[in-house]
Amino acid sequence: MKKTILLFLSLIFISNSFASDIIYLKDGSKIKGDLLSVDVDELTFKTAKKDKKLLKLKPEEVEFVKVENYEKLLEVQESMYLKGMNDAQIHHKRFGGNFCAGLFGGVIGFVIVAVTDAKSPNPLLVGEENFKSMEYREGYNKKAKGKNLGAAGIGWAVSFLVLLVLISS
Repeated sequence: MKKTILLFLSLIFISNSFASDIIYLKDGSKIKGDLLSVDVDELTFKTAKKDKKLLKLKPEEVEFVKVENYEKLLEVQESMYLKGMNDAQIHHKRFGGNFCAGLFGGVIGFVIVAVTDAKSPNPLLVGEENFKSMEYREGYNKKAKGKNLGAAGIGWAVSFLVLLVLISS
């Protein structure tokens, strides 16, 4: 009886440890399982736990996905939305101006950055066919906008801390 229980527990452990994909969420947690599909609005993922839940996650919730299977990696890379997000992570370099908007404009500078669109990608840099894809540009804009807001938020925080130091001294 003990051997049967031990064998059963080891099979569960082995099946969980060999899950092909891992999703790392922005809250720091990670989920093992299988990535089923990637769309503009959601990632569909089946957990590796015994209940095999079907999760539908928004791209904003996901930090990155580790895919173990090469064929699945090719399938995920075909998603123009994710390709746009990845290219924005690499090519979108507008930190200084957005930081200054938050630093010197405070809340108003942050709001201005929030309501304006991110700069479009350079077609020569990202490729003409990518640039023409609306799905690609949506992914690029989403990631670039997030980077802009992050820079403006850091600038706003720095200006707030400087103001606190000046007031306290």
